[in-house]
Amino acid sequence: MMKNLLSLVTSAVICLIILLWILNYILSPKYNFEYYYSPDNKNVVTRIDHNGATYFTYGFYEENNIPDDYIQPIYSGINSGFEVILFWERDTAVIYAHYGRFDRSGKHPKLALRIYEGVGNDPLFYKMKKDSTGNYKVLHD
Repeated sequence: MMKNLLSLVTSAVICLIILLWILNYILSPKYNFEYYYSPDNKNVVTRIDHNGATYFTYGFYEENNIPDDYIQPIYSGINSGFEVILFWERDTAVIYAHYGRFDRSGKHPKLALRIYEGVGNDPLFYKMKKDSTGNYKVLHD
C-alpha cells in the first residue's frame, strides 16, 4: 500500500512539473529575431518581433527584452502594417518609409529613419523597391 502511494505521489509530482513547464513555455513572451547585414557584413540591424510589435535596432541583438534604442512602426488598425526599405550609407543603416507612423526610442547615431513627406506615390521608394542590385532590402510585417 505504501509503495502504491509513493508511486502515485511521484507520478503526480512529475505531471505537475511537466504541466508547469508547458504553461511557462506558453505564457512566456516570445521574441523573434531577424538580422540584416550591410553589404560588407561589418554592420547589422536586428529586427525584433514581440507581442505583435516590431522593433529595429542597430547592432546584433538577442536579448529577450526591448532594446533602449529602436525604431518601431506603429500600427493604426487591425488591417494595417508597414513596408520600409533598409539600405546602408557607409556604416549607417537607413530605414526609409513612404507612409506610416513610427516611434523612436533613443537616437543611435548609425540608425536613421527617413519618411517621405510628399503627396501621392513616392517615386524614390518604388525605384528602390524595384532595384535588383541587392542594395535595398524591402521589409514588411
